[in-house]
Amino acid sequence: IGANGYWVQDSTGTWVNLASAPYGGKMVNEGGRLRLDFSITDGGEFDTDGRANGVITASGAAAQVQLSIIGQTSDVVRDESWI
Repeated sequence: IGANGYWVQDSTGTWVNLASAPYGGKMVNEGGRLRLDFSITDGGEFDTDGRANGVITASGAAAQVQLSIIGQTSDVVRDESWI
């Protein structure tokens, strides 16, 4: 899909990549496939219902976002490719 992360908007409206080190996630190229690792805490900032109720509601997507728009670099090791 050409994704470079799992993108959501934070409380200020800035797009952030949850699958990046600053947010406790990572992107792993495994067997020619990209795996996005991240977590969303029930009731936390990225749980859109805002309640710790055993249900996580999140609006985000695996996507290709132009890094020049948001000013954030990727975590992918040099010479790796994103799929």
